Formats: sequence, C-alpha cells, structure tokens
Amino acid sequence: MVKLNERLQVVADLIPVCDNFADIGTDHGYLPLYLLERHRIVRAYATDINQGPLERGKKNADKNQITTPISFLLGNGLEPLRDKKIDVMSICGMGGELIIQILKKEPETAKKCEAIILQPNNEASRLRKFLRENGYVILEEALIKDRHLFYEIIKIKPSDGVVTNYDLLENEVPINVREKYSDVLYEYLTYKIKVENNIIKGCSCSDDNMAKTKMKAAEQRKVYFQQKLKEMK
Repeated sequence: MVKLNERLQVVADLIPVCDNFADIGTDHGYLPLYLLERHRIVRAYATDINQGPLERGKKNADKNQITTPISFLLGNGLEPLRDKKIDVMSICGMGGELIIQILKKEPETAKKCEAIILQPNNEASRLRKFLRENGYVILEEALIKDRHLFYEIIKIKPSDGVVTNYDLLENEVPINVREKYSDVLYEYLTYKIKVENNIIKGCSCSDDNMAKTKMKAAEQRKVYFQQKLKEMK
C-alpha cells in the first residue's frame, strides 16, 4: 500500500471524500494514489509541469496495482484542468508566491472547487493575504514540524466576498488550528519570536531609516506572537 510522509499525511487528512480530486505538482503521485487506494476519491488527476514526475507517478500506480481511474496530465499549474470537473484539489510542496501565481492565472478553474488544500514551503503570510483579498475563505489549518522546519497546511474554499479591512498581522499565524497541533503551534510561535528578536538585534545598531522601519515591523510582529502565546496558556 502507498504510504505517506507526515507532511502529506496531514494534507490527506484534510481532504474530504469526493468524486474528482486533482493534485497539482504531483511529484511521485503519492497523494492521489493514497486517496484512491483507500476509496476516499473516485477519480484522480495528477498534474506536473515536467514529464519525469508523471512517469514516476505512473510507475507507482503500476507498482501498487491501482487500477482506479487516474490521469497523469502534463502542463503548467491548473491549465490541464480547465475542461475537467474538479471537486477538491491540492497544491503542495512549492513556494507561497508560486501558489499565488497558479491561483491568479486560472481563477475560474480554482473557484470551481469545493475545497483546496495548500502547503506552501515559504511565504505563508503572503499567501494568506492573497487568499483573504481574492475571494477565498480559510477553513482550517494544520501545522507540523519535520526536523527543524515548520510546515503550514491551509484548507480553503472559494467565496464571493473579499476581505480588505483587517489587521495584516493576522496573516502571520495559522488560524483554526486543530487541537492536536497545539503543541506545535506553541513551539512555532516561540520560534517566530526568536526570529523577530534576531531582526531587532540586527537592526538596532543601524541609524538607517530602512533598518528602523524593518525593526519597527519586527517589534509589532513580536508583540503579536507574544499575545498569541498568552492566549494559548
């Protein structure tokens, strides 16, 4: 049977039972194959911009004797799915800015979905800002730590409205995190405070206006993270 690493397992746990699922940037195809094998989905689409990952996905499907319908599609972002009915999709293992560009390029395709699970490797705060201001609602988030790296996993759904009048600091921290991830969230906030302390220390020796601006922003984020820590106690 297909086995997932901890990061992809958390992603899989956030995917609701559905008919048509698409995994964007599928790599080895592990996630859609896992869901098919456990009858969580009826049909899968695995897409990638490169042929190599799709070939590896096909080999894994054959290796695990998965005969349930799965299509391996070559193409950039959501382009291969324009004419497909997709209920749920995942976009994982890439930078937050790249995820933003994928969603911006094909908004109609993305917003046909009932739910989308995102796992940015970086710039999660920037991604949240984009989501809130471009017609997506953040349903829940998960947080894991693998070695020294934290991974934020965001489950969203399309919305008719946009949010523009809110505290931008809200983008810095995962929301609606399940209780099972609370210990990791506590550790994550502690880590973020250390990062801001390092920025403040590095900028405090400079009289440059840019450094002062950077230090002030770091101080604001630090206070926000400290408040979130207090709320958890």
